[in-house]
Amino acid sequence: MADKAAQDLAGKVEEARRRWKAEADNGRARASHFSGVQPTPVGKPNPWHNGGQGTNAERPEASLLVAPPRRDAVRARIADFSPVRIGYLIDIDTGALLGDCLDAVLLACEDALNGEELFRPIEIIPRVARGLPRGEARVAVEGYEALCDAGCLAVLGPYITDNALALLPAMERRRVPLVSTNGAKAFHSRYGFTTGNGGVSEEGAVMAGWLRTKGYFRAAMVTELSPGGAEYSGAFRAAARRNRLDVVAEVPIETNGVGLVEGLARLRDEVRPDAIAYCGYGYPMAMFNPILADLDWNPPRIASTAFLWYINEASILGDLEGWVGVDQIGDEEGNPNPNFWPVTERFERRFGRRILHAMIGCTYDQTRATLAGIAAADLLTPEGVVRGLESLTMLPTMIGGPRTYISFGPYDRKGLKGDWLTLRRVVDGVPRFEGLLSTVYPESVVRGPKN
Repeated sequence: MADKAAQDLAGKVEEARRRWKAEADNGRARASHFSGVQPTPVGKPNPWHNGGQGTNAERPEASLLVAPPRRDAVRARIADFSPVRIGYLIDIDTGALLGDCLDAVLLACEDALNGEELFRPIEIIPRVARGLPRGEARVAVEGYEALCDAGCLAVLGPYITDNALALLPAMERRRVPLVSTNGAKAFHSRYGFTTGNGGVSEEGAVMAGWLRTKGYFRAAMVTELSPGGAEYSGAFRAAARRNRLDVVAEVPIETNGVGLVEGLARLRDEVRPDAIAYCGYGYPMAMFNPILADLDWNPPRIASTAFLWYINEASILGDLEGWVGVDQIGDEEGNPNPNFWPVTERFERRFGRRILHAMIGCTYDQTRATLAGIAAADLLTPEGVVRGLESLTMLPTMIGGPRTYISFGPYDRKGLKGDWLTLRRVVDGVPRFEGLLSTVYPESVVRGPKN
């Protein structure tokens, strides 16, 4: 049965590839490659997982050129102009997720060209520069510098907060704008824009609001010893205070999970909190449930966007059963973001795999915002793109709730606004929509029984 399912999924990808080849002259925007990586990703039975082959088995193409439609003589001439170059900085062990993200970049480029937001060719230049926390910050900085040297007008990335912070001096020196998905408040620069794959401080507010609405007023916080962990813990403490929660214990652990066993045992035996809040980056995420099972303890628990590690590794969802976590996909059934299903369906038709997870939307929105900034540039230089990005107001998104949008400004580099963070709960191996940020003042809520 499993072999048959795998064959069916592979067959859908081959069907999409044949269709892509057959439509070479259909007057639509077209990428130079069917997929942004080798080997070509194949979908998974659970569409909330990535569509990749295995950890770090995927290799990005050296260059991805997306040609605009040649609908008439004028557009045909423009299609022969030099492309606008955009770097794609890969600073994380993306593993099997890389193909999903790069293919979302390709789809965003094709959509922008088909929608006539841009008319020139677009060249995406991926650069693998895996830095912190497993490697060195120097590697991420050198990757950014190499993309600047390649003539990129803007760079997509990095993913990881620590690398983004390490890049700040180089950004001020090279003056090539970054549109990053990191979520740190400390990432601020004239050349640093974010469409966050989570927001470190914002997640604290979402988590505390959920705890309050569920009646879990005595919360224990597990956090990590890192710059991101420091912001996570500070933000959660502040949000807990506003929500009238008591943080009855704090368990600091290493980013690799050292200290988690002892910390959870102490919480069970000595503290006995109403719930656990995990405020961290995510490497230890899959360790919690096995440890809790050994302790014979099943407390309510909520996680930051560390929860999203389920995307990259299929087995992790089994270890997240019962968790609530911060996600970025809205209610896909009741009141979805109006772009969620259209983009999902275009992705499936283009690449032959059905993907629902948040990184598709985050990368698609990040790329569309960057392209919109290039289209709005008064001069096709990195500085012109900075001014173009600053002018963007209320762009649609794929992620978040139906009222999510992207806006920047001269002193505003945090693009996502509205209900761009959501909550999901893993039930029977599927992350199901749980809700949005509570916007009710604590004074409006009477403490009631736990749900």
